[in-house]
Amino acid sequence: VDGGPTIGYGHLMRMRALTEALQATGHAVRVATATPAPARAVLPDAVSVEPLPARDDPAPLLACIDRCAPDVVVTDAYPVDTAYQEAVRAVVPLAVVDDDARHAVCADWLINGNLYAASLAYATAGPPPVWCVGPRYALVRRAVRTTRDAPPSGRAVITFGGSDLAGLTPM
Repeated sequence: VDGGPTIGYGHLMRMRALTEALQATGHAVRVATATPAPARAVLPDAVSVEPLPARDDPAPLLACIDRCAPDVVVTDAYPVDTAYQEAVRAVVPLAVVDDDARHAVCADWLINGNLYAASLAYATAGPPPVWCVGPRYALVRRAVRTTRDAPPSGRAVITFGGSDLAGLTPM
């Protein structure tokens, strides 16, 4: 997973939500990222961060997988294309978080928690994944999921990821 001030924090925040859930059930989590400083700032302290030189070559991640022997790898980064997925899936079960269907999916699980997820025309490579699509699969931090206090107006606007370059949020 990658993220930060220039590319946004949405992917990191999704992985924070997944990390919290995994740690709550006793799993150890290691995050491989080309943006280690923002990852360390966002992810829980108990997460090990493995810096990667870039996201366009799976070789450094494969070396990390070889050293760490994970039970599963989860990717959440746009540059993780089909060839990258194929290389990872060849050595370990793979879950791909993909919210735009820009690459054919070569994974054991496809996760897209967006409202529009079921309408995307995903292509697949290799055996088809388990489809985890729609809001039921949204990766949302525990602090957000467990909030019980309604806003004073009874209404709220919630955005996940993205940015407001045009300054339209106040409207």
